[in-house]
Amino acid sequence: MDDALSTLLAREGPLTAPNAAARLNVTPMTINNRAKAAGGRMLILGRGKNTRYALPNAALTGQSQWPLYWVAADGDIHEFATASYAQPNVVHVYGSAINTQTHGDFPWFLTPLALRGYLGRAARFRLGAVAQQWDTHPEQWPIAQQVFAAQSGALEHAGAILWGDESLRTWQSSNKQTPHRDDPTTLLNIYDELAKSATIGPIAGSSADGEQPKFSTRVIDANGQVREVLVKFSPQRNTPFGERWHDLLFAEAIASNVLRDFGFDVPETRVLSSPLRTYLESARIDRTGATGRRHLLPLKAVHSAFTHGSQRHWADTIYKLASQKRIAQTALATTQTLYAFGQLIGNTDMHFGNLGVIVESPEKIAKGHFDLAPCYDMLPMRFKPEAHSDFGYTPFEAELSAALPHEVRSTAKAMANEFWRRISDEASVSDYWRDFARGRIER
Repeated sequence: MDDALSTLLAREGPLTAPNAAARLNVTPMTINNRAKAAGGRMLILGRGKNTRYALPNAALTGQSQWPLYWVAADGDIHEFATASYAQPNVVHVYGSAINTQTHGDFPWFLTPLALRGYLGRAARFRLGAVAQQWDTHPEQWPIAQQVFAAQSGALEHAGAILWGDESLRTWQSSNKQTPHRDDPTTLLNIYDELAKSATIGPIAGSSADGEQPKFSTRVIDANGQVREVLVKFSPQRNTPFGERWHDLLFAEAIASNVLRDFGFDVPETRVLSSPLRTYLESARIDRTGATGRRHLLPLKAVHSAFTHGSQRHWADTIYKLASQKRIAQTALATTQTLYAFGQLIGNTDMHFGNLGVIVESPEKIAKGHFDLAPCYDMLPMRFKPEAHSDFGYTPFEAELSAALPHEVRSTAKAMANEFWRRISDEASVSDYWRDFARGRIER
């Protein structure tokens, strides 16, 4: 390969023939000929006048190009694009109406492939010996390590996109696994074992930092319907942390049921309790039936891609996206109501990872269009147990924005009142939690 061209691409990343030619003071035809002569040592990205040339970056993965597959809600699957990893740390995606590249990070629509949180740290241990030398928090990984994880067949990633043939084979294999029978007694024994496995090792104990431990599994009901569920679990019962999270998991289930009863979209949830732990089981938003998927993205991904400025609050970003016609205008009132409801019940954790959007197809990716996802992780996190907490339920004041429309304010207050009423009537929670809830009810 031409040394001058190689040095240029290693430094600047993918370039079109005219751009590379201008920098090297040669003709575009010369660049095209040198690229063709390089063969497999050169990546050709895209087609036509937008074709770029790049150097492959395969130090960790052994390859630098992969097919991207889309799994539809009905389980149908098709290849929709090609992902390339080029020097110096460039991710390029090319497909029908998609031609984009990012430096040092994934494009916005590939965000679900980046490991994060409790499940991300757990997944790190399935990536083999090489990953055990990396940062214990995958959110801190450089893009080379993120690409390695994305293309690994050892993991089942969130969302509807599969990166490469190894991920495709993992998806096909997981669809053949026998789900757990939905018998409460049997299921609780299984959940106790899964929770035990999830809390053994270096990732144990994160609930003390406010992050709830969880695992994902599959369940089949009496009618043969398979659902994939995300299961949060408390620390062991009869401990201060265990009893507080017991109360909070019931509160999350009640909040979800209240939202559903008021017409908001939420996943199906239920609480299961064993003598050891309490479990909150929620249908996974990014899974449908036995084989289908939906592409769920955190709000922070589309905020970074399509808006300017810092993250303020959910409604501010949804307003900007609706103004660009990327999301329905009705999503604004929905988001305002959810945010106000969260404030009224003490949810102090409404960050931009706790509201999501759904992209229904690769065509919608190309247009940058999405829908508001069902609401999840809505619970009074101001009462999460801390390492030095006194574990009391301290009264708080919620100040709603004066700019909220009357209907939004009224609905949020009605839902919050119903939430506290249901907590006060819930025999399974602590006396302290019920008494606190009674004091929050507006007569």
